[in-house]
Amino acid sequence: MNQYGKGWGEKQLRQCMQFASVFPEREIVFALRIQLSWTHIRSLIYRENPVKRD
Repeated sequence: MNQYGKGWGEKQLRQCMQFASVFPEREIVFALRIQLSWTHIRSLIYRENPVKRD
């Protein structure tokens, strides 16, 4: 059994933590969650330039 729960691994949890640190505002998180897929969100969280990310 996976120690993080079914379908979760260390990589997925690290990506969630990165997402939370890049987008700390709750309103932005809700908007992104509704408008973008997880694949799109992952591509945004690793952009170094905040202007390009925004």
